[in-house]
Amino acid sequence: MAVLNGGFESDEPCVLLPVQAALRILPGPPWGAKALRAEVAGGETSFLLADESLDATVVTPDREGPRVECQILISGQDREVLISDSGIDALGVEVQAFRKGLWRFRGETASRPSEAPQHW
Repeated sequence: MAVLNGGFESDEPCVLLPVQAALRILPGPPWGAKALRAEVAGGETSFLLADESLDATVVTPDREGPRVECQILISGQDREVLISDSGIDALGVEVQAFRKGLWRFRGETASRPSEAPQHW
């Protein structure tokens, strides 16, 4: 599960993983990760930029979206997996209503409900 965050801007598709999610998903600690600082809504914060990437896709009972290679950022502050704006676009997802959690695949007419959030 991931939160689609249109305010998380990136040039390339990117996924932000909380540390606990990264330790579970990645094959080992990101020893080759580079530290970086970035400006976020609450001010400046630190992340790790992993030297590997991961493939992301959106899977529903009736459809599977495209596979997208995403850069990985690791955060010690966040509790939810986040997908960047360019990742959302690449995954073929259109958000219909952020507050209500409604979305659809590009080209669909019906809205789909979001899943419950997963906190790490």
